Amino acid sequence: MVSVRQRSAPTCRFLLLSTFRFLSVVFCCSVSIPSRAQDGGSADAFYHGRQLTIISGSAVGGGYDAYARLVGRHLPKFMPANVRFVIQVMPGGGSLIATNTLYNISPRDGSVLGFVQRGVLTAPLLDPKAMNYHYDARRFNWLLSLNAEAGLIIVRNSAPHTSVADLLTTELTISSAGGATEIFPHLLRNLFGMKVRIVSGYKGAAEAYLALERGEVQGRISTGFDKAVLTPWIADKTVRLLMSISLKKHPYFPDLPLVTEQIRTESDREVVELLLAEQLAGRPILMPPEVPKDRVALMREAMEKMVRDKSFLAEAEKLNLDIDPVGGEEIAALLDKVYRTPPETVARTRDIISVRN
Repeated sequence: MVSVRQRSAPTCRFLLLSTFRFLSVVFCCSVSIPSRAQDGGSADAFYHGRQLTIISGSAVGGGYDAYARLVGRHLPKFMPANVRFVIQVMPGGGSLIATNTLYNISPRDGSVLGFVQRGVLTAPLLDPKAMNYHYDARRFNWLLSLNAEAGLIIVRNSAPHTSVADLLTTELTISSAGGATEIFPHLLRNLFGMKVRIVSGYKGAAEAYLALERGEVQGRISTGFDKAVLTPWIADKTVRLLMSISLKKHPYFPDLPLVTEQIRTESDREVVELLLAEQLAGRPILMPPEVPKDRVALMREAMEKMVRDKSFLAEAEKLNLDIDPVGGEEIAALLDKVYRTPPETVARTRDIISVRN
């Protein structure tokens, strides 16, 4: 059973301000953050008949929202009896509001889950200001990611580009919704010398794809595989794909070249691995820090069963939602590695993704 509670836009703005004011008190005046739950009784007993909350850090109607609702509908089948979920929609700042809330405000007893955008994994490391990131990503209890993502270089069939090599000699104009969607174009242009011109100002992925369909631009460099849009376009040859921007092959595109094939130096490899680390946790689900270990283990086990369930997979396929699970322990190990990146590599990476047209 799932119910949904959404905050209005004004409420979200108020929450953003309130969250930062709260955090100022936490960090400046030493007010304690939520304490760890007492380990009383079994995890089964704790969850039996309990209402749980999924904080979704994205707006209603998008891909992350669709995944969160899918989990809310199916996960109770693999939990102790009569568990039910309330989905609390908390968009803003690429899941920054939700992530700060989960780290600093949410109870640490296992009753709250977070469904956040993958950018929160490395944002505090890559943002040179980093003044609004009041969390340590390594301290969350990472439960699972529903897939691993792959950015894609997508071009219209009318564009002259037929291979990655063409991008070194012929400019490609692409549509962009700004923000994180411009990181990969900057990487390709500033690290590998590819001729990419960004046309910004589109409000979200839907508008950016519409610009591509209308011929306003020649292509798009996505942050993930937007299955519902791209599957029919690839089938009818409206577009073609030139390269996968990821660290490993995507199961849908095993023959597509990887961006890692463009790497020439070890320094460049470190930059690419840092920027693409979050792709391995495309749709991450977490719990706040210090949740009792047996409750984390129960939730991980329930999710691992869910992602193998035929009815779950059938609905995901019907909704065009890609399922390629990555375990929570693998995400945690990845973060430990990423946050040990040498400072000079972090600084170089920041420079590469900050250069504009």
